Amino acid sequence: MGKQEWNSVSGERQGRSINKLKPLSIDQLARRRELWISLSLIFVFAGTFIAGSLLWTKELYTAENGLGYYLGLSGGVFMLLAYAYAFVKYIPFLRRGGFIMSSLRTHIVLAVVGSYLVLLHSTFQIGSMNSGVAYISMFLVFLSGVIGRYLYTRTHYGIGQSKATLIELETQLEMYKGNDALFELMEHIQKDYLKQRYSFIAAVIGLVKFPLIRLKIKSALRQSGLFSPLLVKTYVVNVKKIALFSVYERLFYAWRHAHVPLLWLLFLSGVIHVVAVHIY
Repeated sequence: MGKQEWNSVSGERQGRSINKLKPLSIDQLARRRELWISLSLIFVFAGTFIAGSLLWTKELYTAENGLGYYLGLSGGVFMLLAYAYAFVKYIPFLRRGGFIMSSLRTHIVLAVVGSYLVLLHSTFQIGSMNSGVAYISMFLVFLSGVIGRYLYTRTHYGIGQSKATLIELETQLEMYKGNDALFELMEHIQKDYLKQRYSFIAAVIGLVKFPLIRLKIKSALRQSGLFSPLLVKTYVVNVKKIALFSVYERLFYAWRHAHVPLLWLLFLSGVIHVVAVHIY
């Protein structure tokens, strides 16, 4: 297949993507910025906890009264609203259109803001047993949520967007092949590197072996006189995303089964904490 024909096919696929109004480019799957967002959230919470532990005094505020009390109240309300996403997922008519997508984004924002307010409310101390359990539960749910957000963007085209499929991703790789010689080389590497994609263990091993495949592509292109740094980088990055797709898909599936029990633990411990505080 020649260059003109490939360009024609690429144009058709890009046209269909635009018509669907969905970002179906592999470039929007597992972008590096998602990793930085996840790390930034963890660093902000960790930095706040360390700074608060060193600088907080009772003269600023206490958890039981005034500012500290309303920080906890606001944080609790935000987190309760975040729980609404769980109901949206199971109500058929609410899952239609873009409502489920915007609900997920709202769920993430409410959970992060609510957790941060509760962190400030805690005065950076564990406290009594019931407050300690609620505090640790909140921390585990927050950490689980950050991990889940990261894994989600490895299998979806961004937060709240459509889920990717292996067939769709592999089809898109054809857009990066511009001539016959390069096509043959890329076809061979794609077949060799992705042939075990449905095996979790093989996909993990593929991650370890990935630097070797990068060197193999560059070496072969230099020998053929087709070396193009930008093309190689783009293609290699996208091959890696597809090769690891099955890993992230299985990890995300396992994460969902761990996240739900943590949510229930947080809800129950939070209710007990609020009741105990107002009774005693």
